[in-house]
Amino acid sequence: MKLHLLLHACTVLTLFGTPLMPAPSGVAKPPAPTARTMESEGTRLHEVERTPELRRDIQTIIGRLRKQWLKSPLKQQDELPGIIASQLPDGSFPDIDYQDKTANLWRPAEHIKRIRLLCRAWADPASPLHHDATLAACVQKAVQRWCKNTPQYSGFWWTDMFIPQSLAEAMLLAPELFPEGPLREGALLICKRSRVIPKYTGNNLVFVAQNIFLRGLFEENLALLDYAANILTREIRLAPMEHATEWTFGGIRQDGFYHQHGPQIQMGNYGREFLDNIARWASIWHGTRWQLTPQQWDTMHLLAFDGFPWTLWKGRMDLLAIGRQLWHDPGLNKGRSVLASLKALGRIDPQGPAKYEDIQKCNQGQNTLVGNRMFWNSEYMSHRRPEWMASIRANSTRVRPIEDDVVWDNGLGRYFSDGTFLLHRTGQEYLDITPCWDWTRLPGTTLPATPVAHTKNRRFTYSANGSRQLGETSFVGGCSDGMHGVFVFHQNLDGVQARKAYFCDEDAIYLLGTGITSKSPYPVATTVNCCLLEGPVAKGKNWFHHDSVGYVGTGMKLFTGEATGDWRFVHGGQKEESLVTKNLFRLTIEHGIAPRKAVYAVGVFPGASPEETSRRSLKNILCNTPDIQAVRLADQSIAAVFYRPGTLLGFHTDSPGVFLIQKQTHTVSSADPTHRLSQMTLSLDGNSKTVTLPSDQHAGSTITVHFSP
Repeated sequence: MKLHLLLHACTVLTLFGTPLMPAPSGVAKPPAPTARTMESEGTRLHEVERTPELRRDIQTIIGRLRKQWLKSPLKQQDELPGIIASQLPDGSFPDIDYQDKTANLWRPAEHIKRIRLLCRAWADPASPLHHDATLAACVQKAVQRWCKNTPQYSGFWWTDMFIPQSLAEAMLLAPELFPEGPLREGALLICKRSRVIPKYTGNNLVFVAQNIFLRGLFEENLALLDYAANILTREIRLAPMEHATEWTFGGIRQDGFYHQHGPQIQMGNYGREFLDNIARWASIWHGTRWQLTPQQWDTMHLLAFDGFPWTLWKGRMDLLAIGRQLWHDPGLNKGRSVLASLKALGRIDPQGPAKYEDIQKCNQGQNTLVGNRMFWNSEYMSHRRPEWMASIRANSTRVRPIEDDVVWDNGLGRYFSDGTFLLHRTGQEYLDITPCWDWTRLPGTTLPATPVAHTKNRRFTYSANGSRQLGETSFVGGCSDGMHGVFVFHQNLDGVQARKAYFCDEDAIYLLGTGITSKSPYPVATTVNCCLLEGPVAKGKNWFHHDSVGYVGTGMKLFTGEATGDWRFVHGGQKEESLVTKNLFRLTIEHGIAPRKAVYAVGVFPGASPEETSRRSLKNILCNTPDIQAVRLADQSIAAVFYRPGTLLGFHTDSPGVFLIQKQTHTVSSADPTHRLSQMTLSLDGNSKTVTLPSDQHAGSTITVHFSP
């Protein structure tokens, strides 16, 4: 089948199902796929009038796909003759371990990568191997080998997603190498591993839909294209909340974050891939009748403007937003990908590129995204100043902890999202630190020194119930007025209870803990920070200074020195030992074994000099009790956590909650960390108001109450 025949045949297809824009005059809209059509994977074609407009749009889309695949120079060009020459008579390659079962780095997938690479060279007029007969024979033998001896693997990502995608792209790049017959049918059978099943949601579903679309394009199957494209575009929406706590849940949340594998932050993994996928398809659709609708652009704006920018600092993504893939400078890799996708969206957004350009500038020079944002569906707070950024993440009964049970990634990360606090100035404070961390002494956390199993399974062994699917407590969340924030984490984890609060000020972060009680047999400690050692450490009575950050508080214990770790315990696909050593700076407050009602209070002052740090105090901490934790901020407002109804300095609440109290402007910002209350009655200097709280997926978000002077 010649490529020009494929393109000609494709002019009768409506690639993206029900049009996202009104169809041009004279073009009939194809009916939506029915259950019967879906079950048969679209074996019946819809008749579509071959208008010039439709032909032009189809050819534009096909051309854009091929341009994307061929746009970059073929870096492996010099390797191709060796690959072809090494092929064995049965079509296999001697350097590939076809029996490998490793999850993340499944070696047999290299076979399919080579097929696509060779087809890429075949299709590229600039390649010395363009339409080379020896290359063609190598491709066909390799495809036959895979179809006859498909390696077995129990996971789904490689076999249901990556392999079908790569093979379908290879077939579209070099259709002449897949003529009618057993070779073609066998390749299509491999591609049919991508299918819509209930466990695929969010970006997993988008991935599968793309693969089905590519196969439908090769097969010239209109109904299949309609079916796949309708599924793909349907995911540009807020996540449906049915089964919201189950593993299959995923999608864009009301707060602007992306979740996958349950109600779990996945901005750096599935969210980043979703952004990339939609940016790519939106670019392909742009200017055709299938371009994004205004409603879909609004949804993408939520993710692009209110979500991703708050996770980036100097081009790197915050580790707490990434999730489980924490190997080899993940912040930079994820950040670059997000910025590239946002740049692509900016080129075609009907509202213009200005906001996207601001995001690029913000990550290339002086930070201009200044303020505080609480992501109430995700239990994540981002606090940004011109010269630094802080992030806080915790778990509740409404969200899933960072996963440590998928393809052995992040196998030590049981506690990574349990009140963790990261501070960014240069953006490199935690560069490749993850294998060297003590994962029971993570920044911001209060944890027992639970033994970690450095064994074949590379997992925590403390919990008899395996990985945690949801957090343990409901009183978790935060309140933001746009510039300041207060975050609370009522912890009850592996025998350790604590009431932890984080107060985000204009020039400081205050970390307060109270009621720390443990039944764990292991020593408990609060870690103020653990980052890479950079330069000298200054210290005095109740203060430390390191890397332009001051720390003030009692009971802090300093550790500096080398720590050695193994990338295998972070990267699930790595088999061989891979040791790395880093010099660490770590401040902890030791609570010992079985503490009873222990407390801590620390001020963190980014940008402070040693002299300024020595003069700072914690006199602005108003309360740190099991009932109230409160701090007076630099602008004289009061940030407070009330664990029960109470009164503080002229403010009264009849309900537990988190509050930012601004007497000068007679306003109170408030939020319900439990997401259960329907109303609160608040009083400020004798004036009372009963306010209705946000509900449904806005429950837990901040409202601002104005009182009369």
